[in-house]
Amino acid sequence: MPQARGFLSMAHISLDDLTCVRSPLWQATITYYCCYYSLTAVLVAADIKSEIHQCTLAAMDHAVPYPARTKRSIHSAFRSRINAQYHTRDIGSQSTGPRLALCREVLLESQAILADKHIIAEIRSAIAYM
Repeated sequence: MPQARGFLSMAHISLDDLTCVRSPLWQATITYYCCYYSLTAVLVAADIKSEIHQCTLAAMDHAVPYPARTKRSIHSAFRSRINAQYHTRDIGSQSTGPRLALCREVLLESQAILADKHIIAEIRSAIAYM
């Protein structure tokens, strides 16, 4: 579980960084990575490693028991990051509040999952049959 703790630490750092950044591009990027690190902590705890973001999100959709709204928000954060970084599309100037709320929500949900060995075992089993 040390690697999972490392990813949770990176999520916490990203959350702290988000409060200091004013650029919408970097806010979108940090928001997504905060969610991604939280999700990766859960997957790593279940012995699942994925370095391809679309695969990580597919694993989340298939096996991680986040609420549907949270999953949609993480997918939206991923699209915002892609649009900002690779397509130079305007992502708007959403206030920091909703982004912070999403990061906190995903971090708390991930910590709750990590605290339950039965859920981690269920994730591992679900991925084995994916």
